Amino acid sequence: MLTLSATGLVLSPHPALAGAPGILLAEPNSSSERQPGKGMDADLEAKLDELAAVYKRDVATPNIDSLVANSDKMLAAMQAGDVTAARQAWIDARTGYERSEIFTIKFPSLDAAIDSWPNSETGFHGVEAKLFTPGQPLPIAEAQTLVDKVHTLQRVFNGEPLYAHGILVGIGSLAFELGESKALGGESAISGTSLLDMQHNVDGIEQAWNTVFAKYVRDKNAGVADRVEKEIAEVRQLVSVASLEQVDGHALETKAEMLAGSVSDAAVELGWPAPDFTDSD
Repeated sequence: MLTLSATGLVLSPHPALAGAPGILLAEPNSSSERQPGKGMDADLEAKLDELAAVYKRDVATPNIDSLVANSDKMLAAMQAGDVTAARQAWIDARTGYERSEIFTIKFPSLDAAIDSWPNSETGFHGVEAKLFTPGQPLPIAEAQTLVDKVHTLQRVFNGEPLYAHGILVGIGSLAFELGESKALGGESAISGTSLLDMQHNVDGIEQAWNTVFAKYVRDKNAGVADRVEKEIAEVRQLVSVASLEQVDGHALETKAEMLAGSVSDAAVELGWPAPDFTDSD
């Protein structure tokens, strides 16, 4: 579970993973700040940061742009009284957001306001609670607030770089969250898109891994690279089912948390310190 502490954004561990490798998010804005490891080769870090810039340009920015465009479309459809179009735009906006969760954690206050689950009063879920419930008034005020927040996210995201270390931290943290809480299902129960949320999370993990890290981790340790890619494929297979009820939650929890540990191992192979899951207490 991602929580805020006095030191920043931290990922609380699952009890079964006590002592296991994982991801520490102890500093805010981790993906916009270099966190060099003692053994990190400067040339390698520069190459990875170049690929992080490619990832931002070719993958992350289109996802954020889609989030914003579809949020605008959702609000306009509500204002026109078109419930069907508004619902589809909500779903399409959420696709861009779920694929971006590996770096939206670098903006914790915006992340919490946009995707506030299990709080269903604000953000996507504040809109969802009324938009997808028959007989409810259209949540135009809630939608306007969400639109304002995603435009703010787009503005601050466009103004900051992404660095490789923060992207790797984001991959591992999202993998762990996918296993720890999303495997339980129900994040977007009212709209019926909980399964899609998880599928888009895996898309985001795979896009970032392949764009930034796959080649260089393989050069360092093919076994670790194989393990990460095998576990991404296994997690994808577990969420590639016809309905949420068909997801094996226990297997997904196990595999996703294994993936987070393997991403931690990849960080070590690249020369960064091993990230650790850290309790928020």
